[in-house]
Amino acid sequence: MDLLVPHGLIQEQFLSGFELPGEHIVPSPTPNQSVLFIPFVRAGLCFPPSDFLLEFLEFYQIQLHHLTPNGVIFLSAFAHLCEAFIGIPPCFLLFRHFFRMKLSDSANPPLFGCCILQSRQGFKDSFPSFTLSDSVKDWTEKWFYVPKPTPFSSNLSSTPSALPVWKDKLLTYEVKAIKPLLARVSQLKQAGLTGNGLVASFIRRRVQPIMKRENFGFEYSGPKDSSRLVPDAELPVEVILDRLKRVFSNVSAMPARIDEYDAAHPPPEVSIYL
Repeated sequence: MDLLVPHGLIQEQFLSGFELPGEHIVPSPTPNQSVLFIPFVRAGLCFPPSDFLLEFLEFYQIQLHHLTPNGVIFLSAFAHLCEAFIGIPPCFLLFRHFFRMKLSDSANPPLFGCCILQSRQGFKDSFPSFTLSDSVKDWTEKWFYVPKPTPFSSNLSSTPSALPVWKDKLLTYEVKAIKPLLARVSQLKQAGLTGNGLVASFIRRRVQPIMKRENFGFEYSGPKDSSRLVPDAELPVEVILDRLKRVFSNVSAMPARIDEYDAAHPPPEVSIYL
């Protein structure tokens, strides 16, 4: 908890209203509070939530605590892929092409981490690959209270039901619409971009991809960009590698670095038609 601000994962002013669990073993937020899990912060989340994250939660009819740390990594890496490497705002249609949702236990889902994001069958090799941990030990025990952002739901009293849209595939015309984006993702994979590389990229830029920011990744202006949680201070490679090891398993070296788009190197225009 003490390292979140100095590591540039959360804004110091954001913690002005934070509250530690105290004697609470299970989170019991007031109506004006949300629960934030520390592994979610390390995976790329900070409040206020981005429009993409809010759209995701609304579409699947779930709440943030229903996700797992690996699910948050998927969301953060995908958002950064769209912004910094494809050169567009996060495209939810493209996300649904690659990922689906399921309950961890349909008979008796746990209160926290009951919703599992996973690659769609047949598409796992189409998205940049990660070296994810099979499980993040005791992650549900590492949390604190923060003021609830608006708009945001934080009802801990129930678990969601699986909906048909959780596994619905895109329609033919929707797949056709995102073909230019799929071609770009394929090109990036061939160039050596991995999921670990996506996370290394947003750690290097010191941004939290599913936090609401002034600038998209393709508008990033450098060390003084307003989207950075820590302006000016650059991270040594050794520090980036250490933080990757906190998120992934079997990380011994930095992933290949692929050039990102930014304000000085803008993307070409990419259009999708629906």
